[in-house]
Amino acid sequence: MAVEGRTAGIRRFANVSGLGLETRS
Repeated sequence: MAVEGRTAGIRRFANVSGLGLETRS
């Protein structure tokens, strides 16, 4: 399961898209 790598990519994408709230949940 590549969750660590995916979380990093999603976190950066969320920060740019402004979905930090959804990623933090």
